[in-house]
Amino acid sequence: MPIAIAWTQSSDTRLLSLRARGFPWYAVAADLRVGRNAVIERARRLGLPPLTRIQPPPRATVERVDRQPLPPGHPICWQAITNGTSIEGEPYPYPVFL
Repeated sequence: MPIAIAWTQSSDTRLLSLRARGFPWYAVAADLRVGRNAVIERARRLGLPPLTRIQPPPRATVERVDRQPLPPGHPICWQAITNGTSIEGEPYPYPVFL
């Protein structure tokens, strides 16, 4: 039989503050010394949205100026040109890369 957890106002406040600062569920559970599922269920009962997954920031791309351009018909170039058009998914018309 599972042991009932006595949730207090301070533990609820701690749960909400850790989650607001971006801590994942397992870290919040470890801090409160309870199970991960117990923390998720308590947060649901407190009104937190169910899908509060923290998204990492997008990675910045760095343009390499010393890179040689890709040759015509290269799969990366051809896909970039044809995405969203009526010929999307079609092979390059000339057999360059086999």
